[in-house]
Amino acid sequence: MVERKNRSDTDRMNPPPESSGKARNITETEAWKSSSRGAKRFWVNYKNILKDSFNRMTRQEQEDLIIKFAMIVTLGVTCLVILIFYPVTPRLMRVLGLPVALLVAWWAGRRIVGPVVIDRMEGMLRKDRDNDNY
Repeated sequence: MVERKNRSDTDRMNPPPESSGKARNITETEAWKSSSRGAKRFWVNYKNILKDSFNRMTRQEQEDLIIKFAMIVTLGVTCLVILIFYPVTPRLMRVLGLPVALLVAWWAGRRIVGPVVIDRMEGMLRKDRDNDNY
């Protein structure tokens, strides 16, 4: 019978010294480090592009974008809530409640959430409403 060598518990708790030249996990490899730097640089450049394009928009375009985003978020949350409770709701409630819930979500995103977000972002929006020539 061939005897297998098992590592003892003390060997597992005391890994080899880092001077052995081998990486202890994948995040210590040079490939990981260079690719994570590239991903971070890509993300920073992408955020700068979004920021620059938002700053080049007119005030009305900025507000329209915020309202569209608010509508997307409220409709998304409403769809998630509907998906959670859909199996336990009666059939008549499904048929009548689904369009009503979506209309209420659309209205709330456009008339309530959008203006609130615009008020909160007032410092980041363009100041001049009258002269929107860039």
